Amino acid sequence: MGAKQSTSLKNSPSKGNIKSPGYLASVLYFLEPGDGVTELEAYLRANPNQQLNVAQELANQSTDSQFRRNVVTLGALRILRLLTISHEHNVVLCAIHALGNLAVDTDNHDDMVHDGCFYNIIDLLSSGKVDLQCKAARAITNLCVTYDNKHHFDQLGAVGALIHLAQHSEEKCRTEA
Repeated sequence: MGAKQSTSLKNSPSKGNIKSPGYLASVLYFLEPGDGVTELEAYLRANPNQQLNVAQELANQSTDSQFRRNVVTLGALRILRLLTISHEHNVVLCAIHALGNLAVDTDNHDDMVHDGCFYNIIDLLSSGKVDLQCKAARAITNLCVTYDNKHHFDQLGAVGALIHLAQHSEEKCRTEA
């Protein structure tokens, strides 16, 4: 992975069926055009100070429906799972926000389940940090549009965690739960 001179993240690429590893490089300035998820993961592990930049970019870009599908197709859920276990609160907050946005598209649900995102979301639901819990509750709500996912979350104990969150003293938590 070569170093580029740009210090700001690029804008979203034009919409379309962008399904090559170069797509990630088009939104993350430090990746080379051939780089993909494996290179990005290695970069983030070697440069934890860049995790917030990536998490913010993924959260911002996850509002674009074309981006959501492309990122999931390219396997970047692996990156978001890595970011949800960061020691930096803002990195985790952006990552769970992006997962909640990705879960808006039901086409992404199977990939999110098979990639283990449920477990990261459940962990954050019980994190004790109100903002993370609210974002996790939103992600669960988006993922539980389908019956299979409702059943899966119930088996993992999410219902109890959501009930606990619904009884929280902060109205924001109750609303999200």
